[in-house]
Amino acid sequence: MGRVFASEQGLIFNAIRPDKVMDFETVLAKLRTALADSKDPVRNQQGWGWKIYKAAEPGPNGSVLYVFVMDPAVKGADYGIAKILSEAYPNEVMELYRMYTGAFATAGQSLINLQPIPALNANPSSAPATSDGAPAAPGSAPPTATPKR
Repeated sequence: MGRVFASEQGLIFNAIRPDKVMDFETVLAKLRTALADSKDPVRNQQGWGWKIYKAAEPGPNGSVLYVFVMDPAVKGADYGIAKILSEAYPNEVMELYRMYTGAFATAGQSLINLQPIPALNANPSSAPATSDGAPAAPGSAPPTATPKR
């Protein structure tokens, strides 16, 4: 298996050489089309949850950082780009894969499985009270003293 998520959400970080951004984005366009046009419902589902972002700030060593956000991730599905491209474009896959791998500024990608954490203030009785003694709304600012006149 290639790139597989074990969680419901995941991230993949891609540090791309600035001079290879066009190559990388060409491959990403082919990837999006492959997922959308696939006859495989799992591939379609992957495409629906696969969001692609380009960071405004420079990445490591001046690279261009692309972040793939899988939300939701399809558990057990292979997110390996080479496999997806080979299914959709068997006659072009070698050239596309060369463009793809040649674009990386660092060795490979960083895949991260995300696990949600419970709300930080899940117990309303422990929430700070408002000036009238009622619990404050979650995420609201702590109460401030009102000067007496």
